[in-house]
Amino acid sequence: MVYYRLKLVDIDGSFKYSNTITINLADIAGRVSVYPNPASNEVKVMISSAADGKVTCKITDNAGRVVLQNTAHVKKGNNNITIDINKLAAGLYHVSVSGAGIDQKVKLLKQ
Repeated sequence: MVYYRLKLVDIDGSFKYSNTITINLADIAGRVSVYPNPASNEVKVMISSAADGKVTCKITDNAGRVVLQNTAHVKKGNNNITIDINKLAAGLYHVSVSGAGIDQKVKLLKQ
């Protein structure tokens, strides 16, 4: 959550603050989480989307090479995508999800 207000300054230097409003970032942009993490066989990518659309899910290694890529259609709300990671070597990876108002990267540890 983010709290937001304005400071309104008059020409004579006097000022007042606007009312404080709360902005829930999950309502504006999607949220991505990966579980279990660390993982050995498969992971579930949970995507909380603000709108229907198409997303691209990429897993990259530490050198930046794309080792797995998948596209999926998501609906507004929570969506789960299961990814088989059996063939990946143990190590640190990055799961990137983009599209449908989402652009987020999450670290993944493969055991």
